[in-house]
Amino acid sequence: MTHQLTRGQARRLVLRAQALDADRPGDVVEVAERLGAIKIDPTAVIASCEHTVLWSRIGWGYETTQLRRAVEDDRMLFEFDGAFRPMSLLPLMLPAMRRWPTHDRSREWLAANEKFRREVLAHLRAEGPLMAGDIPDTAQVRRAPDGWYGPNQAVHMLEFLMRQGEVAITRREGRQRVWDLAERVYPKDLPEYGDDEVAHLLEERHLQAAGIAKPHRHWNGVGEEAGEPATVEGSRWKFRVDPVALAVLERDEPGGRASFLNPYDSVLYDRGRLTELFDFTYVLEQFKRRIWCALSSLIWPVGSAWEWKTPGESVRVRRCRNPGAACERGGCTIPRRTHHAAHSSHARYLRGGLRGSHSSRRVSKISASSSGMSVRSSILAP
Repeated sequence: MTHQLTRGQARRLVLRAQALDADRPGDVVEVAERLGAIKIDPTAVIASCEHTVLWSRIGWGYETTQLRRAVEDDRMLFEFDGAFRPMSLLPLMLPAMRRWPTHDRSREWLAANEKFRREVLAHLRAEGPLMAGDIPDTAQVRRAPDGWYGPNQAVHMLEFLMRQGEVAITRREGRQRVWDLAERVYPKDLPEYGDDEVAHLLEERHLQAAGIAKPHRHWNGVGEEAGEPATVEGSRWKFRVDPVALAVLERDEPGGRASFLNPYDSVLYDRGRLTELFDFTYVLEQFKRRIWCALSSLIWPVGSAWEWKTPGESVRVRRCRNPGAACERGGCTIPRRTHHAAHSSHARYLRGGLRGSHSSRRVSKISASSSGMSVRSSILAP
């Protein structure tokens, strides 16, 4: 049976799946289990990505030490490929890690540097944990710096070995990764799954994190057979929906809240779905050439202000250059109380010790309630 959903129901599915509804998650591990991955990025206009993602879900109860404890002490999360992931995902990732690399260029580089590979593992076994700079660079074949990586080949080898499941990141010192043998970092006696079972379970996990999505295995990880089929009013897309999330729609809506989003927040990742379900076009212009930017490379979208509206009301998109004044003039579609509460929250967040400043930045919010929503962006001048 194909589920027929209203646009408001589809939006609620997305926000609930991403832990952005009023029922806040209790801790860091719960957020990671629901999202599947918490992206790590060193850019800190307000705060680094991993901390803003968690703060936007947990709220005032979140402290940065909670993430460190979950990764380094409790080993409930692990860092892999630029994100913190729940340890429950590791058994599902191991089969692909054992098959890696799949590209000829990577296989050839590893084969040419077999001696270097053995030396890196020997250093970690004897002296680890170590940072990449503590490991001698004795690579026989070198990869040229490309703007993202410097000349140190130990960084490349460690990342290759991480993808193969032989080494792991045990902690960070500042922004620097500290490496060790995977057997010292990952739990022992992990469950084993066959390839077909892993593929099915991963697709289901991706759909649970999305709530509702157009299937695209290589883009969002959702397969054609994941969940159940669904359509959304006003859209020609054929969606897959999480049946467990559908059951939650019958519960009473506990109310709404406002939250700031990092530009790398996972709810913003599927930009096609944002446009299709929320009528919101989102583009991160950080790495675009200036001539291709609609706003500016110095304007940082932190998210969007989404205000839930009653069924049948149209979605309006406006830009407000002075949020406070706009509320006073009545030009803001967000209720005055919600608007000022969100900006007040943001100010208190900054005073709480998470640093950040920029010449100009685009700041937005998300507020959720029981039915449809509208989008609003704000440009805050210095």
